[in-house]
Amino acid sequence: MKYEWKKQEKDLYLPQETPTVITIPKHKFFAIKGKGNPNEADFSERISVLYSLAYAVRMMPKSGFIPNGYFEYTVYPLEGVWEGGNVSDKNSYIYTIMIRQPVFVTGEIVEKAFETVGRKNRIRFLQKRFFAKLRTGYLFKCFTQATMTMNHRALLKCKSLWMITVFPGVTITIGKFI
Repeated sequence: MKYEWKKQEKDLYLPQETPTVITIPKHKFFAIKGKGNPNEADFSERISVLYSLAYAVRMMPKSGFIPNGYFEYTVYPLEGVWEGGNVSDKNSYIYTIMIRQPVFVTGEIVEKAFETVGRKNRIRFLQKRFFAKLRTGYLFKCFTQATMTMNHRALLKCKSLWMITVFPGVTITIGKFI
């Protein structure tokens, strides 16, 4: 049976409209850092790197390599941490965007994914990608259906908080990325 994060991890990925504080466990991510307007091509290219890597892992069994502990799953959604920058100037945004990986993903699997994507694609930001873990901790989450532009008001209300993640229709998350 396919593992679907939308069903099994509702508390992490599908928060209620009422703001809540939750504790998250440590997770593994493909990640890439950047600076600038998330509406520009540069940001989209970084997202492309992450999804290429995530699907390289997801499709490994179809290419003849079955990672130890592998199970069929739905690729996790794009997430991000926004830090610094002037909230009214999108070109100053500093971010780390990431896609979570299943528990079975090891250093060997990560290297295979990097190799596979590098061999198949000439993606400009591929060399900037990295594999990291998000520290266990508390997060403040609330649902938003606002666009990135509309979220300036939400960012301003939360300006005393350390970091914030904003994706239209998903969540605002304040946490610490390592």
